[in-house]
Amino acid sequence: MANKRVLVCTLAYDALDTLVDVMQSSQSDSARIAAATTILNQGYGRPTKTVSLEVNTPFVPTEIRLVAFKGPA
Repeated sequence: MANKRVLVCTLAYDALDTLVDVMQSSQSDSARIAAATTILNQGYGRPTKTVSLEVNTPFVPTEIRLVAFKGPA
């Protein structure tokens, strides 16, 4: 596992250089967008997804409990 991490780290700069090259010089819009998206996601993280919910019924008090699952007992 450690060897794989070292290999990935040594290739990371080349991979980023390749993505930047594709983003800046590719004739394909989809390739440029994919490269730019990958660079942004790696630099800033993937955007969070927002979910909205609209309820059109009268308010009913509800109790919600969050329970952490610790595995089989």
